[in-house]
Amino acid sequence: MYTKARLIALNTSYHFDHREATRQGEPQYPLDGDRIICISPEKGVVSRNGHIQRRQSFDYWMTICTDPYTPFIDEELESNASGGYWIVVQEKDRASFTFVGKELKTFCAWGHMGMCAHGAINFQAEVFVWELTHPSFY
Repeated sequence: MYTKARLIALNTSYHFDHREATRQGEPQYPLDGDRIICISPEKGVVSRNGHIQRRQSFDYWMTICTDPYTPFIDEELESNASGGYWIVVQEKDRASFTFVGKELKTFCAWGHMGMCAHGAINFQAEVFVWELTHPSFY
């Protein structure tokens, strides 16, 4: 478990008011930042390292990046990844997700000075892992 003191020791320019978060039990649906195994009905597994990202400002439920770079995460535990390709998942698809388990995933966060030299740190956090078979995976 990473603590504020441990993060500061790893990178002294990373010093901000951080909080620790834990996920317990078996979830009912995917959360922002979770990992997903992407399965094409025709080709089988196309990615074992997909990233689930929730965007509440749009009319869809979530997006999935099949080949993400290390995603950033902010103080509200909302993620922001880049990479490709992406698909859109509607809330009606919620029942299609299968919970697989938990594993560690690497995230990145900025320090109090924002985007600057030595201002970010990578860390690992436990996330839920899901499987989804979807026709948009190719």
